[in-house]
Amino acid sequence: MVKKSYLAKKDKELKLEVIKNLNPKLYDKVQAGKMEIQDAYVQTMMKK
Repeated sequence: MVKKSYLAKKDKELKLEVIKNLNPKLYDKVQAGKMEIQDAYVQTMMKK
């Protein structure tokens, strides 16, 4: 059985990768701690 913490970590990594590729400005904000990953991910997906 896969642990939830592992899945949460993978989910976070994949979302960061998507944000980094599609919206580098938001990725920079996430890295600086000015924005939550989920918020940046939603904004990135809405632009597509």
